Amino acid sequence: MAEKKQNAQPPAAGQQNAVQTATAPAPASQRFTQRITANFAAAAGAAVELTKHERTLAQHLYLYLDNQFRTLDSKRQADKPPIDWNNVNLEDLALKAVSVVKSGLDTVIPNHVHAVPYLNSRTRKYDVDLRPGYTGKDFVARTTALDSIRTIRYELVYANDEFTPLKKGANRPIESYTHEIPSPFNRGEIVGGYGYIEYDDPENNQLILVTDRDFKKARAAAPGGKFWDPYPDEMKFKTIVNRVYSKIPKDPKKSNTVAALEALEPTVEDAVERLEDKAQAGMINAPVVDIDEATNYPDVDDLADVPLPFDDPAMGSEDDGK
Repeated sequence: MAEKKQNAQPPAAGQQNAVQTATAPAPASQRFTQRITANFAAAAGAAVELTKHERTLAQHLYLYLDNQFRTLDSKRQADKPPIDWNNVNLEDLALKAVSVVKSGLDTVIPNHVHAVPYLNSRTRKYDVDLRPGYTGKDFVARTTALDSIRTIRYELVYANDEFTPLKKGANRPIESYTHEIPSPFNRGEIVGGYGYIEYDDPENNQLILVTDRDFKKARAAAPGGKFWDPYPDEMKFKTIVNRVYSKIPKDPKKSNTVAALEALEPTVEDAVERLEDKAQAGMINAPVVDIDEATNYPDVDDLADVPLPFDDPAMGSEDDGK
């Protein structure tokens, strides 16, 4: 019996594209998303599910980190290891990345979150801090507040300004203030600041005052003067945002978002964990901090008892097809 001839015709264009798509490697940002969820599950002992929007945030984070590593590597000192995916503590970064996306922070939005790599001389790897910027903290404050917020105003007050707080009392049901600037081009030195939270219910409005003494306390908590000395105004403004965030009552139903943000905040009371860094001050490119330049850093061996390495090779950039 004659054998039937095989159909030698090539697949149609659409079918050919489908075959190529099925065999092509996933984009690097997608592989990054898969790895951070796998690492989080291994560390937490429970799977983590990301919504479609959270997956988009994870992809944005990957693209931001990849670009940040390239930018900082071009400025690194010759005696330091290259700042790339091969020399980053991926296990720790994965846990922080899940916290970023779960808190709703988006690296596409300026000052939502900043990446600050610092060299760990013990491992010769870069540990990457993902710190909320002040716009990111403001975003989380609004979305997790117990009472609906209309707006939040943050202001620095200068010596030549005329500022008067109007506290809530028996004859004043709504807390408020007056802030006049009679000398806009000669305001003098910064003497304090405030945040004013306007709620849908005006009787809940809050005026949060930040004094010059508060600025000095925040300055004293920072290691050295690396960031406060060159960027004092930005650091004082960030201090106001932090103070206001801490005073807003949070909705218990949104505790997961609050916990995700707080996971990115300092976890031990020491200089390194309380870095008042240039990136959080609103600068575009954060510095690379050498871990040996700070004091009282917790023993790295105590931070992670069980290593959770990725099984796949180090990630390439989004445009190299790795």
